Amino acid sequence: MRFVEDGDWFADCPVVPDFDGIQVEVCHWKLDELSIGWDMIDTAATITGWAFTP
Repeated sequence: MRFVEDGDWFADCPVVPDFDGIQVEVCHWKLDELSIGWDMIDTAATITGWAFTP
């Protein structure tokens, strides 16, 4: 994911491919933790409360 305001890239966000109206959500953390879901993330919603502190 790329944060448009400052151009930073984040590697810890889900990947959400869309297959003819069915979206698959894949999120991983570390090497051995994987989550796969479908049609749960509203990709049209505005992201609020985003705070990044390096």
